[in-house]
Amino acid sequence: MLFFFNFSNAQIFSFKLGAKVGLSSSDLKVNDAVNYTSWKKAASGDPKLGFHLGGFARLTIFGIYLQPELLFTHTKGDIVQNNQSNLQKFNKLDMPIILGYKILFFRIGAGPLQV
Repeated sequence: MLFFFNFSNAQIFSFKLGAKVGLSSSDLKVNDAVNYTSWKKAASGDPKLGFHLGGFARLTIFGIYLQPELLFTHTKGDIVQNNQSNLQKFNKLDMPIILGYKILFFRIGAGPLQV
């Protein structure tokens, strides 16, 4: 009887919507790139600060959660050529789907990312 009482009071199912905002540092890597118009080698510049923002929906059943997200990501990086820096900007829409488990205050999850 005690097991039935505890089980009936446990949170079996939950659904949450939320926002995600974050900063990131991105570095544009250039490996042996050559600008064929001037035949000069290009190199990587300094890391730049970027950001992401979006939302998620989390469905939890018996502690296991499925969390699809939709994130707009803005990154940038420098390409250095002839001692001149050329800032490259990239915008993308990421759609990860995370399957995970919550242990105490931590969430452990993994899943595919559609870019």
